[in-house]
Amino acid sequence: MDKNSKFAEIIESIYVTVDKPDSWEQTLQSIAEYSESTHSFYTERKGVNGEPLSFYESGFSPNYFQKYGEYFYQVDIWSQNLARFKPNQFHASHKVCDDHQFVNSEIYADFARPEKIRHSIGLFLGDPYSDVTTEMAFMRSMGQPHYEAQTVRDVNRFIPHIQQVQNLARRLYKLEHKKALLEDLVNHLDEAVFLTNKHFKIEYCNQPAQKLLDCSMLFTGNQDFFRLKQKHHQQQLSGLVNHVLDITNLKRDVNKRHLLITDARQVYLLALSPWVRSNQVLFGDYPELGLKFSLLPVDTRRLPATQDLANMFGLTNAEADIVRRICSAESLAEIAYNRSTQLSTSRQQVKQILQKMDCSRQVELVIKVLGKCLI
Repeated sequence: MDKNSKFAEIIESIYVTVDKPDSWEQTLQSIAEYSESTHSFYTERKGVNGEPLSFYESGFSPNYFQKYGEYFYQVDIWSQNLARFKPNQFHASHKVCDDHQFVNSEIYADFARPEKIRHSIGLFLGDPYSDVTTEMAFMRSMGQPHYEAQTVRDVNRFIPHIQQVQNLARRLYKLEHKKALLEDLVNHLDEAVFLTNKHFKIEYCNQPAQKLLDCSMLFTGNQDFFRLKQKHHQQQLSGLVNHVLDITNLKRDVNKRHLLITDARQVYLLALSPWVRSNQVLFGDYPELGLKFSLLPVDTRRLPATQDLANMFGLTNAEADIVRRICSAESLAEIAYNRSTQLSTSRQQVKQILQKMDCSRQVELVIKVLGKCLI
């Protein structure tokens, strides 16, 4: 393989380390071969004298660096001298450190000579005295010449790509760390949270939500989509979603929309709101509209007595009984049947109740009651 092809192959391997940091060892070995080196290392540490936060090497005996620990970094005159040179480019050891001083140093006697290391090139990326700095070095065995200027220039061509990889890796780490924190926070909520695209495909759900998918009778069997099992619930939900998406597309603020649903064992308050997710693409962030659903169980056993509800909201006992039934997710037809009245009578009574409680829809009435005593 010619040198240009080898250079291109190494560049590709450098970018692979963004997703696979452990591949740095193979990348170091490739750069070492390219520069006729026998040993190499890449480390991030706190300042010139700090111990490594991460460390990759190639060509050394197993666990070679671990033998020296903190003492190695205290006596490392090579790195201490390198820190005085211009960062972000490689420098040859015979330019950085007086050769006689280096050969008579502890770092040479205790570290370099046992591995038959004689000459090297190294660099610090960024400020070597900052909180975290990166050091890279490539070394040649005894009997090999100093690193000539052309070789140093050739290896320096990798630096912009290494810096770009570091920026990408740190950005990826921050995004993943932020995602992990958010997931941990959402997973500790009592409410079940689902994030979907506008076609109801589930992109993320927290632990309470996954439990509902697994155990409740609310959903269809397909866990890839947020679809309610009862058709009338799904039809109501689809209508709310279309309304929310229409308002959002008009660039208007959207308040949460609510729906009361049940799986015959438990009543839930379902809240719906738009969710704008950010997709990372080559040229930046691409926002895409989605949906956030949250489900909170309603403990109907804690509903106040009819008389207490009547006193709380200025209702008659009959109206309070209807409010209790609405909060238990009974439909108008079920309320009429259970109270032995005509459907039209129940409908008229609900209208009067909504007026008294200053609500425009039944779900607003439920939320008002929930806010006081149910959730």
